[in-house]
Amino acid sequence: TLVWPPREPGGYTLIVDGAASASGDGLSIQPTGAVLHRPATPGTPTASGCGDDCDPPRG
Repeated sequence: TLVWPPREPGGYTLIVDGAASASGDGLSIQPTGAVLHRPATPGTPTASGCGDDCDPPRG
């Protein structure tokens, strides 16, 4: 799992799962899934239903 922090306060954290393979001195990661995540404001309904504000990346 790789994690990138939000670019600005209150922004999304990018979480990427993947399959890693080593080759010599290098490491390659093939992404298998990802999600943009941030804590939801308490009491606010969320589209994901997980209790936090999650969004699959687009693009």
